Amino acid sequence: MQQEILAVLLAVLPASLGYWAKVRTESLACRRLILSYLLEIRHTLMCTSLTADKLSKGFDSALEKIFAKYRQVDDEPIIDEALGKLRPIAYKMFNDTVCGMRPSFDDAFLAEFNSTLREFRKEEPLLAFQLKGWEKEQTYLQIKQNYANTFSNLDEMQGATSFKQFLEKTLTEDEDKSLIESVRLLDGLISKIARSSGILTLVKISFYLYKRPVVAFSVNEADFLNEMSPILDKLGELIEQHLANNHDR
Repeated sequence: MQQEILAVLLAVLPASLGYWAKVRTESLACRRLILSYLLEIRHTLMCTSLTADKLSKGFDSALEKIFAKYRQVDDEPIIDEALGKLRPIAYKMFNDTVCGMRPSFDDAFLAEFNSTLREFRKEEPLLAFQLKGWEKEQTYLQIKQNYANTFSNLDEMQGATSFKQFLEKTLTEDEDKSLIESVRLLDGLISKIARSSGILTLVKISFYLYKRPVVAFSVNEADFLNEMSPILDKLGELIEQHLANNHDR
């Protein structure tokens, strides 16, 4: 009898293991997909404090450094009126560049996210319950688009630390503390889901979440620098042209 039972167990074991592996694989795929959506939402929430007004104020400090190079030519200072004319030109160039980098959470993204959430609730109802309310944030995300590419590579920006510094300062000193708190709460949810998604996923997520401050500069810095370089070159030409015109007078 025992041999018969053992034979039956051995016969069904491969199929059982195969079924378990299939279910586990599908479960992990669902969890990792949820993680990708939540990371994308996290990225957007972090960047919502980058308003045009704050970018202009931050860029102003970088402009001052450029102006400082040209402030004295033959002991003739660039007058405030000239600076007033040049700043709007620089701001428009900067704004046009940033606007071109905005991602969009379209209907397809929202539909896929909701569909994945429904599947996730079947597997992890208690954990999924903690996500309740984030669907409502989708309207908020659509209204307040961020100023960065989704899932940037976070490479260090070379030769443009001033831009990196003022953008980081703008984000980390954001007055809207509720935004920072929202990101922290979301980090907790992401970590919980990552723990049940395999050790490699947990390590990757932990590295992503904790290698930078909670609210940190998260733009594709290499692309950003490439976009900004011609703008700065053009700005330098405008300043030199203005100085030359004033000198001729």
